[in-house]
Amino acid sequence: MIRRSKAQWLALFEAHDKSGLTATAFCREHQLNPTYFSQRRKQLVDETLSSSHKAVGASRFVSAIVDASPRRDVVVSVGAVSVAIPLMADPQWAAHLIKHLQG
Repeated sequence: MIRRSKAQWLALFEAHDKSGLTATAFCREHQLNPTYFSQRRKQLVDETLSSSHKAVGASRFVSAIVDASPRRDVVVSVGAVSVAIPLMADPQWAAHLIKHLQG
């Protein structure tokens, strides 16, 4: 097993986020154990939340309002930002966009 530093893991997580791949596909491409990848990600996210002075156990969920009225796009509002996403948009791309809207 290869030992990686915290910085190396964070770089892998960022690469995964940008790749648009599922965790399983990303791990297969990078010869990583998917279970360990997920565990390590959760561990480092929890550490980051704790070290950034957020309350332990604070929710990482955001409140979003989705307006799916009958038209050619879906409007997603997160905080003060609203984005119209075409219904034909790739779902992984849309999920990636929404994830980055929450900051």
